[in-house]
Amino acid sequence: MDSKDHIAAFSTTSTSEDGASVYEVDQARDVSGDILDSGLRRGLKGRQFLMIALGSIVGPGCYYGLGYTISLAGPVGNLVGFAILGIFVWILMQCVGEITCLFPVAGGFIELAATHVDPALSFSMSWLYYIMWSVFLAADWNTATLVLQYWIPTDKVPMWAWLLIFWAFFSVLTTLGVGVYGEMEYFFGMAKFASLIILFFISILANVGAFGNGYVGFKYWEAPTGKYLKSV
Repeated sequence: MDSKDHIAAFSTTSTSEDGASVYEVDQARDVSGDILDSGLRRGLKGRQFLMIALGSIVGPGCYYGLGYTISLAGPVGNLVGFAILGIFVWILMQCVGEITCLFPVAGGFIELAATHVDPALSFSMSWLYYIMWSVFLAADWNTATLVLQYWIPTDKVPMWAWLLIFWAFFSVLTTLGVGVYGEMEYFFGMAKFASLIILFFISILANVGAFGNGYVGFKYWEAPTGKYLKSV
């Protein structure tokens, strides 16, 4: 199927006054061409979409993962690794954005993989996507328990108790509807950015010796890990 066939699968064609073909988006269809009418309605607000998109880039890596990666690769190795990965992610998201705007279809990139490549690829991607988020959610909870243990030792609240609390909270949250989910994501995202700003501010103060620890500067740029450690 060439590009014109792809466009025809998702749109209707009309001719402008100058004779050029104009593609107009039709109703959402699946791979078989059936019109999707699932009865869903939009329950999220614009501000919620914005905060979900921005908040999704702030994860445990900003709080817990950075220290671990610096201990493995050193400060310069960490910067180089993040830069390389960031370039790859930027290219990927540019491609996803382009194809999503050109072929708007319900199902996102999973449906696009079936249409443009093969249904088998779409099947594999959907299951891998599910497994990825299942593992990612468990990893987030595990990281949260490690951070909380700094203030609340395990002899007071064991790790399995925190995991049960997180599981119960998010299980209840998913049953309250998309409106409640959007509001929770909005305020959680605001809390993420507020905590990052506070963390950056405290880090700057600690670096210049505002807490009586003396000026730090680039003291740890070389020692104890060195600019580069084991790898990037």
